[in-house]
Amino acid sequence: MDAEEVRVRPATPADADEIARIWHAGWQDAHIGRVPDELSRHRTAETYPPRVLSRLPHTWVADRAGAVIGFVSGASTSPVPASTCT
Repeated sequence: MDAEEVRVRPATPADADEIARIWHAGWQDAHIGRVPDELSRHRTAETYPPRVLSRLPHTWVADRAGAVIGFVSGASTSPVPASTCT
């Protein structure tokens, strides 16, 4: 495999920390200042690893030269019902 080639593969437990880091950074970038503060308080970096692990069977990663550079998950992602953030 070429060093620049991106491979899409099922996620493994070894990918969980990097998936959590990417997810948290992306969520912060997309949502801070755009969603209620109450919801943001529930989305700390510490909340992501357990959520990632529970979704691994439904998650695929983009891997370049052995490094996870992105992911997609078909599982639900909201731990806090929107109705509680009014």
